[in-house]
Amino acid sequence: MKKAGIVADNYKLEKFKKELTAKGFTNFEISPFTENTSTIQIVVSDDKLKEIQNICHLVEMHFKRSN
Repeated sequence: MKKAGIVADNYKLEKFKKELTAKGFTNFEISPFTENTSTIQIVVSDDKLKEIQNICHLVEMHFKRSN
């Protein structure tokens, strides 16, 4: 098991939580990083790291399209 970390803008947190939960990742913690960002820490097996990466790309594309 590994601990993966995602640093995200605070306005993206709800989308990250929604996507992570939809893919079955419920073992995560969110903690403040800076004033406007937070860290999402997820405990996953090695074979699930690619799924986390795909979720990150999905969320980023969602916000890029909305601009």
